[in-house]
Amino acid sequence: MRIVVVYDETVPVPRAISRIIGAQRFGDIVRRRQRLADAVRTMVEANTVGEYVRLIDEEQVPELLEYLQKLPSEAKVFRLPSSIVPLATDIFAALIAKLPYALSEVIYGEANASDAPTLLSRDNAVALLGERDAAGRRRFIQGLETQSVRVGNQARFADISQISTFLTFMSGGTEARHFNSTSQSGGVFRKRSRDKAKMRGEYSFFHIADEGMKRFLQPTFDFIDEDDNASYAMEQLSVPDAAMQIVHDTFDEATFDRFTDCFFAFLASRGRDAVGAAEVRLVGQRDIIDKLDMRIAQLRETPVGAHLDRWLEISGPHGSLDVLVDRCGSSLREGFARSQLDYLALSHGDPCFSNILYNSEINLFRLIDPRGSESREGAFMHPFYDVAKFSHSALGGYDFVNSGLAECKLNGRMQLSLAMERGGPPNWMKEAFRSKLDAHGWDVGLTRAIEASLFLSMLPLHGDSPEKLPAFCLIAGDILAELEDSV
Repeated sequence: MRIVVVYDETVPVPRAISRIIGAQRFGDIVRRRQRLADAVRTMVEANTVGEYVRLIDEEQVPELLEYLQKLPSEAKVFRLPSSIVPLATDIFAALIAKLPYALSEVIYGEANASDAPTLLSRDNAVALLGERDAAGRRRFIQGLETQSVRVGNQARFADISQISTFLTFMSGGTEARHFNSTSQSGGVFRKRSRDKAKMRGEYSFFHIADEGMKRFLQPTFDFIDEDDNASYAMEQLSVPDAAMQIVHDTFDEATFDRFTDCFFAFLASRGRDAVGAAEVRLVGQRDIIDKLDMRIAQLRETPVGAHLDRWLEISGPHGSLDVLVDRCGSSLREGFARSQLDYLALSHGDPCFSNILYNSEINLFRLIDPRGSESREGAFMHPFYDVAKFSHSALGGYDFVNSGLAECKLNGRMQLSLAMERGGPPNWMKEAFRSKLDAHGWDVGLTRAIEASLFLSMLPLHGDSPEKLPAFCLIAGDILAELEDSV
């Protein structure tokens, strides 16, 4: 017997959450490079017993009810409110496979919840889905208790209509690197890794930072060095990261203005080491240009790197990897030569949007996951590096690619082209950030040249997600073309 699985998106997104993510339906929320509705559909359709139906709005209800009423009387319907997510996805997939064998109607999850996944008879499914009042649905489910079986919460169903649960759920919205793991308990967020030096450096950064910088940094505490790993803790804030907000189109001009003001205030607060302009250029050569060459050489040693290079040679609109790296090196050297900055900056090292927690209502701005250093001396970097890291989210659209919201295609000239959802960062955002760069005296051209190098340097770090690699190359090529056209 096939089971009709109704993913019910008529459940409204509370205003407190829609202000954060912009989405009007839970199913449109992107987590781990996939919309929630698509994630559920994938799990359902992996089982031959399930027929997935996405109920998007009230207008579809009459058609769905008519369809269900035509099913055999013994048919079963599983309703999953979109506000309820299964955290144990493997157990949820197994649950779907077992639904045809249930001997009675079933309510899943914790008792007294405002809504619940339910396995229903055809007639009760029609009655519940026909009840369009939330209070009426709650009463209906409560009435089912006497004739249904309530099972434990093995699939770990969580109600993400609650703001605290939603933010905890989304805090794992991007994949941790394979050597990292995270956990949350009792208001404490703990990050753990086998790379002990990395963990100690991240932990130490807050403690070696200048006092004026600390208001922008999330405090770290309780460093633990264990046999095969190390970890440190931070307070778990109910605050979304900026990557979540940009991909869900949450920023408007006013909130982005306040957000960037915080970032430029952070830049101004950084400690300085006056080493002279010549030394700053040498650091740029060593830490940016030489690193790019090393990373590309590292990429070439992998099968995916060789495949990518052949693809770019044949269909890349900006040329091969060698061409991109040469052009990037030229733009960087030109930018470093014209820069008169004579200091290194005590730098976060990775202020991309996914590493910035931001609450626009109270203008709370906190940087997390720094590159890190155990010593103050080791934390000084080229002053433009943090600027370019921020820019590769604000201008380059890194978070759209990283969230699976960008697609490479062959165009009519048989060349690779990149399409980001909604076009990536909106034009008004790009113009606003460029204006801020000018206003604060940051060379837009050098910022973008370093940004292009970042997209190319990260290629070997994303070899486990090869679909991202041509996108990063196309973005870097577009940046370089823009710089060359402006000369």
